[in-house]
Amino acid sequence: MLEVNLKSRAVTQTSKAYNSACRFGSLLLGATAEGLFKLTGQTDNDHQINAFCKTLTTDLALTNPKRLRHLVLSYKSTEKLLIEAFIDDESIGVYEAPAHPSTITRIRVKLGQGAKGTHLAFKFANINGGSFIIYSATLFFEVLENFTTKEGL
Repeated sequence: MLEVNLKSRAVTQTSKAYNSACRFGSLLLGATAEGLFKLTGQTDNDHQINAFCKTLTTDLALTNPKRLRHLVLSYKSTEKLLIEAFIDDESIGVYEAPAHPSTITRIRVKLGQGAKGTHLAFKFANINGGSFIIYSATLFFEVLENFTTKEGL
């Protein structure tokens, strides 16, 4: 189950198979066949919470192939942040962004030198149970010509 902390905008996936969740006053509750559980704290049964979010796979409304240049990311994180880029459902690399817990930071991430494809996605993940907030992610890319050939020409 995914949990979203609306105050910090943190997204996490729990190891427990909750079938529903709700906010009751100031409590966040998760329900399973075994009963109700209060969702609190910085850990999941004393284990660090591994959090990630992944964008939808998109062609950016352009059917032509694209060559990725770089990603400009505005974020805050209590630990290092991992950024994984995908082209046509294949990972082209994992990049590490430094921790910046108290200020919104903007960095430029160089992406897969020469990597090209049609459909793109990104995954952002924490390290050591750290929390993170993504404020914006701006992708810079080059649209390539889409050459098609007909047999016999």
